[in-house]
Amino acid sequence: MFIQKILGSFDAVDEFDLLSKLAQLKGGQKKLIVLDDLIELGQNEKIDSFFNTFIRGCIDNNIFIISTSNYKIHNNIKSIHNDFMCEKEVILLSEQETLEIIESYPKSNDFNFKDLIYIITKGYPVYTQVICRYLDDKDWVIEEDQLMNFFTGNLFTDLTNETVKKVINKIQDEDTRNLLYRLNVIITNISDKEIKIVADCSPNINNPEEKISSLIGTWVQQVAISNYSISPLIKRLGTNNISESTLLEINFRLGKSILDKGSLSQIDVFNSIMYLSKAEKFEDAGFVLMSFLQHTVSKPEYFYRWNFDLLWFTTDLPNKMSLQLRLFIRTLHLLLESNRETEDRVQKEYLRTDLEKLVDDALIDKVDVYFPSIILSYSYLRENGKKALKYFTYYKNSYTYNNLPEELSSVLSENINQYNDALTWFLLMDISDLDSLNDWFNNFEKSSNIEDFDREQMDFFSSKLFSNFILKEEKKDLPDWEQLLKIFKNIFDKANQLNLEIFKVYSIKRQIQIASEKLNDIDQAEKIFKEYLSYFTDITAIYLITDEIGRQYFYKGNKDKSLEYLSSIADIALEKYLLVQIDTYSVLAKIYGEKNKNLAQYYITQALNFAKDNIYVDELWHIKLIGETAISLYMNNKIEDSLKELSKGYELLLNSFENDDAYKNVQLRYGNIISYINEHFLLGEIPEKSETHTVPYRGFFENSNNIADLYNDEKLVIIITMLVAFFEEIKDKETAHCWATKAFDLQKEVSMGNARMLFLNLIGYKILEDKYDEAVVEQIEIFNANEKYVAENKIGLPNFIKNYSIDFAIIASTINPICFRLLHRFILNEITIEQIYLTIKNLLNEFEKYIEDKQLIIDILDVINNYPASCEEGQDLMGHINKLENERFGHVQFLGYIICSMTMKSKLAIEAHLVFKDMFKVFSGSINLYIIVPFLVEFWKIKIQEEPSAFKGVRKLEENLDKVKSLKNKLQIQAIFALISESLNYKLSQNDERWLKDYYDEY
Repeated sequence: MFIQKILGSFDAVDEFDLLSKLAQLKGGQKKLIVLDDLIELGQNEKIDSFFNTFIRGCIDNNIFIISTSNYKIHNNIKSIHNDFMCEKEVILLSEQETLEIIESYPKSNDFNFKDLIYIITKGYPVYTQVICRYLDDKDWVIEEDQLMNFFTGNLFTDLTNETVKKVINKIQDEDTRNLLYRLNVIITNISDKEIKIVADCSPNINNPEEKISSLIGTWVQQVAISNYSISPLIKRLGTNNISESTLLEINFRLGKSILDKGSLSQIDVFNSIMYLSKAEKFEDAGFVLMSFLQHTVSKPEYFYRWNFDLLWFTTDLPNKMSLQLRLFIRTLHLLLESNRETEDRVQKEYLRTDLEKLVDDALIDKVDVYFPSIILSYSYLRENGKKALKYFTYYKNSYTYNNLPEELSSVLSENINQYNDALTWFLLMDISDLDSLNDWFNNFEKSSNIEDFDREQMDFFSSKLFSNFILKEEKKDLPDWEQLLKIFKNIFDKANQLNLEIFKVYSIKRQIQIASEKLNDIDQAEKIFKEYLSYFTDITAIYLITDEIGRQYFYKGNKDKSLEYLSSIADIALEKYLLVQIDTYSVLAKIYGEKNKNLAQYYITQALNFAKDNIYVDELWHIKLIGETAISLYMNNKIEDSLKELSKGYELLLNSFENDDAYKNVQLRYGNIISYINEHFLLGEIPEKSETHTVPYRGFFENSNNIADLYNDEKLVIIITMLVAFFEEIKDKETAHCWATKAFDLQKEVSMGNARMLFLNLIGYKILEDKYDEAVVEQIEIFNANEKYVAENKIGLPNFIKNYSIDFAIIASTINPICFRLLHRFILNEITIEQIYLTIKNLLNEFEKYIEDKQLIIDILDVINNYPASCEEGQDLMGHINKLENERFGHVQFLGYIICSMTMKSKLAIEAHLVFKDMFKVFSGSINLYIIVPFLVEFWKIKIQEEPSAFKGVRKLEENLDKVKSLKNKLQIQAIFALISESLNYKLSQNDERWLKDYYDEY
C-alpha cells in the first residue's frame, strides 16, 4: 500500500487499530489510497469482514480508494458498499499501446518480435507486464529453440503453480475445469464453434455452454456475443493438464476447422499451421505452408512481415514431414531469401546448406530434385561456378525436366526455356577445367536449338570461358602453354561437332594469342589462323580471328603484315557489344599515323564513334578515346580542334570523376596533354622538352603505368583555368564562361591550396553576372591564399603591385573593375550615376570590416558622387584626387581618372588614361577581355562622335576599334591606345612607347 509514504507503515493488529490510523488522515486536503493488485476476495469470511471495515473507515474519513485487480468485486463486498463503489473492467491495450510499453524498456530496441507480444497477450495489461519483465531479465534475447514456446506463451510460467491452485480451489466441477484447460489450447479469441470443437474431443464434455457461463467473469471474459477470451493467468498454465491424445486431437480439429473455411487470411494460415504441427500432422502443416510460400514467392516482404519466418525458416524442418515436401518448402525458402530486398547472407547460407543436404538425401532415395536443383544453381551462379554447374546438371538430368508438373509451373517463370538457355551460358563464368566443361557440353546437348540463344550472351561467356583457362595457367609455377593449345584444339573439335560456332571462334582466337604472346611464335600463330580459317563462313567469326592475328603482328612490330590483315576487315560493321572493333580501329590509327595522318584521324574517329552512346563502353574508356582523338588532331596540326576535343573529354571526366586511381590516372594524362598543347597554342611553337610534360603520342591514354600518386585536387582547377584561357584566346566567350563556372563550383568540393590564386583570371565572370559581392569574396580569399603562399615560400611581390594589401585587393583589384562594368552600362544609358553610387556604397558597407583604411570608402564614394558635368569639373575633380595622400591616391587614382576623363576633351582623356597604364597589368583574363576592353572601345567611340574633328581617319579608326577584340588578348588594350594616340596625333612619351612596343612589333 502506497500509504506508507505518509504513515511510514500501515500495519494494523485489529479493526480498532486500523480505524485509528485511517482517522489520522482525515482533514486538510483529500487523501487517496491506491491498492495495487488486490487479492481475490469472497473466499474467506474473516478477510472479507476486515476489508469491509477498511472501506467503511475510508468512507467515514473522506478517503478515496483506487484498486487494481485481476478479479471482479465479490458480492460479499459489493452488496454492502454499492452506493460508494464504482467497478470498471480493465480496458485492453491496443497494439500501439503495447508497442509503447515494450519500447519503454531500453534493452528492447533490437528485439525482432515486438508485434508478437500483442498477439500473445491479447492486450491484457498485467500479462503484457509479466512478459516484458521476463524478457527484460533475459536482455530481450530468445534462443531459437524457444521461439515456439515464446509464441504460445509457454515460456512465461512465473505464476503457473499459484494459478493451478486457484483453479482447483475455485472450480469444483471437474468437467468445467477440464473445459477451461482445453480452452487454453486455442490461440485466438474463443468462439462458440471452437468451444464445441474442444468439448467434443475425447473424452467428451457435455453441456459446454452451461459450463462456459460459470467461468465468465473470473476466468473467461466475454468480448462480444459468442466471442470470449481467456484470462492471462490461465494462459500461463499451458497444456500440461491435458492428456497427450486429447491434446493432439484438439489441435488437429482446430487446425482442420480453419482450413474448412475455404478462403483464408494470413493469420488463419499461420494458426492452422501451428495447430497442425502441434497435432504432429506435419505433412498437412507442410502442405499449408507450401501453398502459402508459393503465394508469397514474388512478394517476399509479406513472408517476413507476417512472421512466417518463425516456421522452420531458421530451424530444421520436421523429419516426420516427407522428404519431397521438405525439399519443396526449403527451396521456396531459399527463393524467398534470394528475392529479398536486403539479403541476409548468414540466413541464405544456412538455407542453401540445408537444401544441399536434402538434395543429397533425395538422390539416395531417388526423389526427383528438379526444382531445388535449378534454384540452387541460380543461387550459386555468381558465387561458385562449379556448384552452379553441378546443380544445373542435376536439374537437366532430373525426371521432371521434360515433364514439368503444374504445381511447379505456377512457381517458375513462364519463360522457363529462355531462362534455362540464359543460365546455360552463365554457367561458363567460372569453368576452368575439362571435367566441368564436359558436363556443360552434356547439358548443352539437351538444350534448345542454338538459334534460340542470345548471341551477345554467347560471345561474352564463351570469351570468359577461354580467359578462365588462360588465367588458371598463368597462376601455375610452370605454365604449359603447349598443353593448353591442345586443350583448346580439343574444345574446337567438340564445338565443331555441336555446331557451336562461337566456341570455335574463341578457341582459334585464343590459340593465336597464346602462340604469339606466350610462346612468342608469331609464325605458329599465323599457321593456326590459316589452318582454321576455312571452317568459318560467318562474317563476324572471320572478323574476330583476322583481327587477332592482325593485332598480334602489330604488337610484334610488323606493321605492314598487321595492316594487310586489319585493312581487310576495316569496313565490316560489328554489333555494339563486340568492343574488339575499337581495338581494330585504334591499331589502324597507329599504323597510319606514320604513313597517312588523315587516315589515322579517320580510324581513331571511327573508334570514338563506335564508343559513343555505346552502353557496353564504360565512361572512362570513352573519355580516353576522346583524348586519343585529340592527340591525333594535334599530330595532324589541328591544334585548336585538338584542344576543343580535349575540353569535351575533360568535361565528361569531371562530371563522372571518382576518387580512385583509374580516374586520377586519366585526369593526370589529360592534364599533361592539355598543358602541353595549350602551351604550343599560346606560344605558337612546340614546347621545349620538360620533366613536367610528356610529348603526346598515339596510344598515350592506353599507357597502364600507375601515376596516381602525382595527383592532387589543385590540378583539376589548374587545367580548367588553362581551358578558360584557351577559349578566351579563340574568342569563345560562352564556353570560357562555362568553364569558369565549373571552377567556381569545384572549389566548393575540393581543397584549392595555391591554385586559389588562379581565380584572379576568373573574377571577371562573377562581375559579368553582376554578382559583385561574390567577386569581392573571391578576391579576399585569393588575397589570403597569396599571403600564405608568400609567407611559406618567402618570395617578393611583382614590381607593379605597390603597397599590396587587403585594401588593394578589394579596392584596386575588385571595386575598380566593378565600376568599369557599371560605367560601361552608364554610357550605354542602361543605368544612372546615382545607381552606380548606391551599388558601390552598399558593396563597400558590406565589406567595410575587411577594409583597413576606412577613409578609402569615403574617398571613393566622394569621387562617384562628384561625377563631373563638364571638362572643367573633370579637371577640378582630378586636382582634388591628386591632393590625396600617396597611399590613398594609389587606390583611388585609377577609378578617379577614368571618371574625370568622361567629360574631358579627347587629348586630355588619353593623357589621363596613359597616366595609370601600369594598372592594367593588375588585371588579366576575363576582367581585361570582357570588362575593361569593351568599356574603352565604347568610351572612345563616344569621344569620336562627340569630337570627330579631333581625330584623323575616323571611319578607319572606328573599323579598327571594332577589330580590337579579334587581336591577341594580351595586346588588345595596347591596340586601343595605339590607335587612339595615332588618330589624335598625340605625342607619346618614351615610357608610353615602350609600353606599346609589343603591339607595334606584332602588328
